[in-house]
Amino acid sequence: MPSQMLQRWRNIMTKLSTIFQLLTLFFIISCSAQQNSYEKAKKLVKQNDFKDALEILNNIISQNPKFDSAYLKRAYCFMELGNIQSSLNDYNHLITIPSFKIAALDGRAALYYKIMQYQKAIDDFTEIINLDKNNYHAYYNRGIVKTEFKIYGTNPDTNSLTTSFDESGKSFYYDYNGALEDYNKAIDLNPSYVDTYVIRGKLFIQLQKNAKALSDFNQAIHLDTSYFDAYLERAVLYKDMNDTNKSLADFDKAIEINPKDPFTYINRAYLKRDLLHDKDGACKDFNKAEELGLNINADDKKDCN
Repeated sequence: MPSQMLQRWRNIMTKLSTIFQLLTLFFIISCSAQQNSYEKAKKLVKQNDFKDALEILNNIISQNPKFDSAYLKRAYCFMELGNIQSSLNDYNHLITIPSFKIAALDGRAALYYKIMQYQKAIDDFTEIINLDKNNYHAYYNRGIVKTEFKIYGTNPDTNSLTTSFDESGKSFYYDYNGALEDYNKAIDLNPSYVDTYVIRGKLFIQLQKNAKALSDFNQAIHLDTSYFDAYLERAVLYKDMNDTNKSLADFDKAIEINPKDPFTYINRAYLKRDLLHDKDGACKDFNKAEELGLNINADDKKDCN
């Protein structure tokens, strides 16, 4: 009798082991299939096919509610498709998960920036910085938000730009000095990140510090000799400084790098028309900008055949 019970027990354990192996195999196959679907969704997001990506991500999450990376991508898709509340729901969910908190805060800050809730965006980037003092990208992004966030009242910094007024007559200013501090910190943390030099250079122009702006654009081009934005911004700056030869050379280089940007052509057209007195060359650039989809003012083309 004892031997029969032992054999029966062995048979039960064998069956349980088989079932466990089958369940494990099923789990592995299921996870692999979900991962493959997730990779497909990521590719669709890169292609800006947010609708099809969202369908796949919804299916993944319905099968596996703990697939946290899918929530992160889905939140981004929701944002791009204009479903703000659903995007916020996903980001808020991920913020409660320690391993995803910074990524979720970054995504939510971008969402707040998109819907012009600038203070909330600044708060999220600040929380990222509090969690990670070396996060240069959070400083960079917070600086951008500060340059667009209207602070109502009189600018306390009398050495900065004067206070502006909105349509209703209320005074406001931008925290340009705070933005500059953030850009400086971002560059200290990562001196090879080219974008920061270009964005800081544009801010220096706002602060009427052209020499510093030029230095930043030069550094950006030194780091990346094919960086389109740096050539374009430097070309415009040279134009404003009446350095026509260098301006034209930079416009030409920017067009060589990106021949389908209409704004480069129209800015080069202004240079040719106003400073180089090259009417034919200006008209060709106006026509090219129009061909690339930019609406050209009739006055700009009045001397063109």
